[in-house]
Order: sequence, then structure tokens, then C-alpha cells
Amino acid sequence: MTKDSEPRAAKAPPGPAATAAAGLAIYALTKVAAALLAQLAMAAFVAQAVIADWGLGRVGVTWSDPAGPEPTAGTISRRAGVGAGVGAAIALLLTSMLALTGGALFPRGDAPGLAIAYGLVSAGFLAMRDELLLRGLPLRVVHRIDARPAKLVACAVTSAAAALSAPDANVRTVSVAALLGAVSGALWLRDRGAWQAWGATAALNFATSTLLQGVVFDARVARNPWGGADSGLLGGWAAVAAVLPFALAAVAWAARPAPPPPS
Repeated sequence: MTKDSEPRAAKAPPGPAATAAAGLAIYALTKVAAALLAQLAMAAFVAQAVIADWGLGRVGVTWSDPAGPEPTAGTISRRAGVGAGVGAAIALLLTSMLALTGGALFPRGDAPGLAIAYGLVSAGFLAMRDELLLRGLPLRVVHRIDARPAKLVACAVTSAAAALSAPDANVRTVSVAALLGAVSGALWLRDRGAWQAWGATAALNFATSTLLQGVVFDARVARNPWGGADSGLLGGWAAVAAVLPFALAAVAWAARPAPPPPS
């Protein structure tokens, strides 16, 4: 990761057009890395995250506000923990809705304990890649815009576009991605950096891809649009309904007058 302890760069970052062009090039590089390492999933996750962090750090996407005080390990942990709470809340609401409506069955899982460590690490690297590319980059491109709701729209659009490029994309998966993009965008703005959003995305990834997929439970989603069928836990209308209140809360927060930046 870009180290928060590094000296603040004096050089001004590039403008919006150059930032967007650089971001697209970095995004393409992550796709190349994923293709080259297709048989080594963890290596692919790590490579994509490192490429995103290294490349976007050069165009002004930072984990903490460069104008703020140097963050300590304690403050970083608290910020990530706040975000993880948001991600866990989304996962809990989704699980409850699916269980209560018959959208999924949740028999006990029996995956080995090593799967927990693997799932946690992979969730962290995937969240790192996605937060920097799909939220940090667009926020950097539109950072001169004062309207916070417009910034959430930018995050939602890039997140939806990324979901749309998936082979199994459908209106539900794209909708969930857009809503989660708005939630993460609000966490970026609230935190003035990436840590809260990273924590939220990592926690949600870990819950839906590891804890609910073989470790604690072995989720079996209903083969209908509500449950998600082949699109998985985050691919049904239940997922849209679970994320929607968080996205609405994010928009409501963004619509409030922004506080002055810290002195």
C-alpha cells in the first residue's frame, strides 16, 4: 500500500483528463495481470492490488488526506473498523432477508479453517483493488466538484461499469454494484481517504465469499431473481433491497452541507 508515513509530495497531481487516462491504463494493466495469473488466484489478487496502489498513488489517490495529520496505526485501525462494521451490517441484513424470505438456505459449512485465512487475505486485496480503481480514481477525477452527491454518482457509475463488463452481468448485479459504489463513495468522503471504504468492502467480500460460502454456512441461493441463482448472494433482488437503505443513507448524508476541511 501507499505508505501513510511517507512525506507529503509537493508536486501537484495531474489534471482530471490526465488522471482519467492514467486510471484507464492502470485498470487495463490489472486486467492483463489477472489474465496472466489466471491459474494463480491469490497471486492475481495481489498483483492487481499492487498495480492499482502504485499507479494511482502517482496521480493523487491516497489512503489518507494529505492535508491532514499523519495517521497512526491506531487511527487507521479505527477507520477500517468503522467501515468493516458497515460491510458486516450489509451482509447481516442480506443474510436475514434471504433466510426469512426463502431466498437462500444456510446449512452449516464444513470448510477447513485455512479457508478463513485465505478468504480474509483475498477479500482484503480485492477490496484494495476495487476501492482504489472504482472509487478513489473517480473521486480524484471529480475532486474539483463541490457537490458531494455528484461525487457519489461518479463512484456508482464506475462501479456499475465494472460490473457490466463481467460475463454474467445482469440488471441485478449492476444495480448492486452501483449502490455499493455510492456507499463506498460516501465512506471515502466521510473518511477523507480509503480506509473506511476499504474496511467495508473487505468485510462484505469476506462475509459473502467465505463465511457464507462454506466456513460458517454453505449458502444455497434460490434459483430465481430474488435469491440470485447463478449470480450468487450479491446477484439477486434481495441484495438490491439489502444495499438500498445504505445507499439512500449515503445520498442523504452527501446532500447535507459539507463541513469545512480540518485546519
